[in-house]
Amino acid sequence: MTTAVEVVEELARRFSAADREGAVALFDPGIRIQQPESLPHGGWHVGREGVGEMAATFSRYWDRTIENPRI
Repeated sequence: MTTAVEVVEELARRFSAADREGAVALFDPGIRIQQPESLPHGGWHVGREGVGEMAATFSRYWDRTIENPRI
């Protein structure tokens, strides 16, 4: 049985390896993320496709790097 911590660690590993598709595959198909409406990528993002659209909008405005994540 995989623990929640193991899933988050694997998610971090895949993102660090630039394996975006592999990371997104770990998301529940019904994932819902809400971002503040004041952001360019604000609002509700539903499903893996919605998360991908959110990420695309985000990347037009900001770069991101996750270093030494604390899990």
